[in-house]
Amino acid sequence: MNKLLFTLYILIGTNLFAQQTHSVIVNINQTFPCGPTSNTKLDNLDYKLFPVPSNNTITIQHSEKIIKIQLFDLNGKQIKTITCNNEQVNMELNEIQNGIYLILITTEQKTIQEKIVVIHE
Repeated sequence: MNKLLFTLYILIGTNLFAQQTHSVIVNINQTFPCGPTSNTKLDNLDYKLFPVPSNNTITIQHSEKIIKIQLFDLNGKQIKTITCNNEQVNMELNEIQNGIYLILITTEQKTIQEKIVVIHE
């Protein structure tokens, strides 16, 4: 199996008030499988989430029955939960503030995590 060595360098932080720059370099070496033996299928997803960005309603479709949908803010606070048993679910976002959120889609077989953007115009 072919292997891909992935190195990531991250530069973090500027303190605007003190006019100082603080740099942190993180070196992560990780090996990932690649080539014909990889089982990642990005072009054959079994779910759809639209529209993104969303304003009032987001639609989630899955090839399996969706059991639960949870919406979290980026601090990890649970904002909304829907319990269901359908392959398509509409989540109302009228009371949700503008921002970026994490959505967990739970089916009988797996849980999927995605980011969504809510923008009310």
